[in-house]
Amino acid sequence: MKKSIFCLVAAVGLLTACDPVQSEKDFDQATLTAEQLKNSCTVTVEQENGVNINRVHVKSTAPISTYWTNNIVNINSASGDFTMLVTGEQEITCYAVNSDGSIVSTIFPVNIQAISEKYPVDPAWGLLYGDGKKDWTWDTSSYPDQWFAGAVWGNLGYAPGSGESFVTGGNGIWWGAKPEELTDQLQHSNTGVATGEEDANAYMTFTLAGTKIQKYDANGNAIGNGGTLTFDMTPTYNGDDVWALGKLKVTEGALLFPFKINGGGFMPGEFEIMQLDETNLKLIYADAGTGSWSEATWWAFKVK
Repeated sequence: MKKSIFCLVAAVGLLTACDPVQSEKDFDQATLTAEQLKNSCTVTVEQENGVNINRVHVKSTAPISTYWTNNIVNINSASGDFTMLVTGEQEITCYAVNSDGSIVSTIFPVNIQAISEKYPVDPAWGLLYGDGKKDWTWDTSSYPDQWFAGAVWGNLGYAPGSGESFVTGGNGIWWGAKPEELTDQLQHSNTGVATGEEDANAYMTFTLAGTKIQKYDANGNAIGNGGTLTFDMTPTYNGDDVWALGKLKVTEGALLFPFKINGGGFMPGEFEIMQLDETNLKLIYADAGTGSWSEATWWAFKVK
C-alpha cells in the first residue's frame, strides 16, 4: 500500500492549466448509450505547474438529465466541480436518465497528484483512507515499555490527563489484552463466539469510495457485512489539555472486536480519535457523561 501524498502546492506565483480527460461532443437524441454519454462529457483535472491537483471540472452536453458522483459527493446537474479528498487513482461517474426511464453511466478515471492550498481538505481523509484504500490491523507495538506491552484492547480510567499522555505512555490504562487473548474475552461480545478478528493478522479495509469499512480474518475472509465510517476532527479538551483529536463514526460492529468492555455485547458507533497519523490509529469509547477515571474502552491499530 503506497502512502498518500500530502504535499501542499503553493498557490502564489504558480501557473494553472487543465488536463482534459475526454473531449466533448453533442448529441440530439433523447436516448443515449453509455458510449454516447461518454462522448458528451468533459472531465478536466486542474493543474499547477504540470501537476494534477485535487480539483476536477465536469460537464455533460447530453440532451437528457445527467448527474455526477465521485462516490463521496454528488453533483445533481450537468456540470460542476469536485474537490477530491485524497491523492491517487480515483473515479468519477456520470449518470444519465433516458426518456424510457433507463439509466446509463460512464466512468472517468482521474489521477490526483497533489492537494493544493487553493482547495484544502482535512488531512484525516488521506490518513484514514490512504490513496483510496487502506488496511488497518492490530497494533501490538504501541506500549513496548509498559507491563501491558502487546495489548490492543482493554479498559482505562477515562481522561486521566492529556490525550498525548495516553497515546505515548498509556496513561490511564488499567488492563489490556493481546489479540490472541481476545478469545478469552468473548463474554464481552454479543455472541460469545470467536470470528477470526481475534487474530493478530486480522485487519480492516477502509475504502474511500462510499466511505466503507470491511473487516477480515488473517486469511482474507470477510467478517460480517461491513459498513461505513466517517469522522469529525473537532478536538475535545480535558481542562487545558487536548484530550481527543476528533470522533470516528462507524457502523456498529464493523470495527475489529467492536465491543465495549463490560458492556454486555454493546457495540459503539462513535469513538474518540486519540491518535491518527500515517501508521497509527488509537480509539477510545466512553459512555456519554463518563467522568474522569471512570471506566472506558480503548483500541490500538496500525497500518497493515
